[in-house]
Amino acid sequence: MFVLFVEIWEEKGEKEVSLRLLKYLLTKGGCSPKVYSISPPIQPLFLPLMKKLKSILVVFLLVVALVLVALAGYRYFNLSCTEVKVVIADKNTHTMVTEQQASKLILRSSANPVGQKVRKFDRKGIEQALKQNPWVKEIQSTAINGSCLTVTIATKTPLALVFPADAPPLILANNGQLLPDDSRCSNLLVINGNVGKCNPHAFVKKKSALHNAYAVAKAIAANSSYAAQYPEIFVRQDGQIELYSILGGHAILLGNADHLSDKLANLDAAYSHGLLDAGTYTTLDLRFKDRIYAAH
Repeated sequence: MFVLFVEIWEEKGEKEVSLRLLKYLLTKGGCSPKVYSISPPIQPLFLPLMKKLKSILVVFLLVVALVLVALAGYRYFNLSCTEVKVVIADKNTHTMVTEQQASKLILRSSANPVGQKVRKFDRKGIEQALKQNPWVKEIQSTAINGSCLTVTIATKTPLALVFPADAPPLILANNGQLLPDDSRCSNLLVINGNVGKCNPHAFVKKKSALHNAYAVAKAIAANSSYAAQYPEIFVRQDGQIELYSILGGHAILLGNADHLSDKLANLDAAYSHGLLDAGTYTTLDLRFKDRIYAAH
């Protein structure tokens, strides 16, 4: 004989039928069981109250979280600027403006963001203030870190010092603009001869006397070996270009800037193979394809 405890959760009428059916099935199986039912446990009276309190707590925490997010957002968008930092994009290139000079231009301008809402700074006004220095090209990007505004700028690079016949020297920048020589640069490539009329802040025009010289200056600046070897470009009366090398007193006649890389490569090959005695010739003519004519 065994005792079977059965927990049945049906309503009263269904409960009695289920008990009789279960007893009948067990008897048919050769058992004489005593079947007892166990009523479901009585729920505590305060359980509904706990559920309500839990719901209230969840809503309260949600409201607190929303308030904190709103306050953080308000502070984020209304934070005052306390510092301006200027970064030059490519510090490895020679530039005529320093980060400290650029920062002062911003702080002295009407677009100075210090004390203003950092996220409402006047980018256009800041760029105009920076361009008071002609060597500032543009603002590349801006970034906000807390209350600090960081401005990254691109600058122009000096290529050569140009000596017009009837005007003070000018610096030719890498963007083709002629700028005043305010810094008295040293160790710059020199362009002289018949360079034509040169106006400060003007750009080299395509058909001007300086056009070919500008192309040659860019090629020399892009190669450190050329920059060390060729200190001077001369513009002849007919507009053709001559180079002067530190390897000797001879002139190197390039003609125009067409096929310039091939001309310079041929000259390098001739020097490296000992085909040219730097002290023997007065002129090396590179105007013809794959040929170098040397004149005494």
